Amino acid sequence: MTGAAGARPVLVYRRIDANRRRTRRLLTAFAVALLPIVSAGATFIFPFIHIMYVLMNPTATASMAPTSLLWLNGGFFLLI
Repeated sequence: MTGAAGARPVLVYRRIDANRRRTRRLLTAFAVALLPIVSAGATFIFPFIHIMYVLMNPTATASMAPTSLLWLNGGFFLLI
């Protein structure tokens, strides 16, 4: 019972495990490769979101000093 038929499933399971490890490695590499792109995109999109917020809620920023949001804009640009 431990002939060639018994050895084949072990080889198949090894191949399946190797494919799983390779898939995890490729997905991790893909996520790491996308981080700079997502970070740069967020930097360019943030000012537009901020402008839309100010245009929709002019009273929200009326009580603030003109320079009170500079730390927010500067902080997002320093992230990259």
